[in-house]
Amino acid sequence: MIHKNFHCELYFIRHGESLTNVKSKFISHMDFNSALTKTGQIQSKLLGQRLKKENIHFDAIYSSSFIRTVETTKIMIDNMGTPDQKFNVVHDLVEQQLPSWRGKLKKNINTSKDVLNKKTMGMDYIPPGGESLKQVERRMAVWIENEILTNSKYLNKNHPIKIAVIGHGQALQALFHYIMGFDEKLIERFCLYNCSISRFLFNEDGWTIISINDSTHTNGNRSNPSVDRLVF
Repeated sequence: MIHKNFHCELYFIRHGESLTNVKSKFISHMDFNSALTKTGQIQSKLLGQRLKKENIHFDAIYSSSFIRTVETTKIMIDNMGTPDQKFNVVHDLVEQQLPSWRGKLKKNINTSKDVLNKKTMGMDYIPPGGESLKQVERRMAVWIENEILTNSKYLNKNHPIKIAVIGHGQALQALFHYIMGFDEKLIERFCLYNCSISRFLFNEDGWTIISINDSTHTNGNRSNPSVDRLVF
C-alpha cells in the first residue's frame, strides 16, 4: 500500500484580509497585486503567534503566487520564530479566475445573466474568459495528489509530517468539496474567515477532518465575512 505508515496533517490557511476583500467594487480574482490591509497584516501576525505557541513546525509550506498569500505566508513564518524557513510559491493554488468581471460593481454582477447561469449550472458554470469551480477543484486536486499525496519525498518519511497550504477562500472551498465529497450546494453555506485554519489528516485510511475555519486566534481582529460570493 502506497500510504502505509504515511501520516500527513495538512493546514489549509486562507490569506489575511486584502484590499480586494474590502473594496466596494468587484475586483476579479485575477488581481494578483491586491496586498494585505493593516487588518490583514495583524491577522497574519496572530496566525504565526498561535502556531508558535502551539509549537507547530511545518515540514513544508506552500503559498499561492498572489501577493496577498505570499505576504500572509511571510508574516506567518516570521511570527512563528522561523524567519529563514523557505516556502514554495505555486500558481496552481491561486483563486478562481474571473477576468471579465474585473472592476465591475458587485450589485451589477449579482443581477446579470452570468449569475443566473451560475445558479443554474453550479460548479460547471464557466464565466466569460474565466474558469468554473469544477476546473478550480480539478487543478487543486491534481496539485495536491501530485505534490503531496504521491510524492516520494513525503511518502518515504518515517515520521508524521505537517504541511501548510496558504490559499484563497473559494479555491480552498472547491478543494474541500473534492476531499469531503459533500453536495456542491454546501460550498455556498460555509465561510472561511481570513487567516482561518482548516486541518485535515491524510493517512492509509484516507482523509479525516480535524477542523474547518478555526479563526479563534483572530478574535477582535476579524473581518466581517462577505455574504457576497464574488469576493474572496
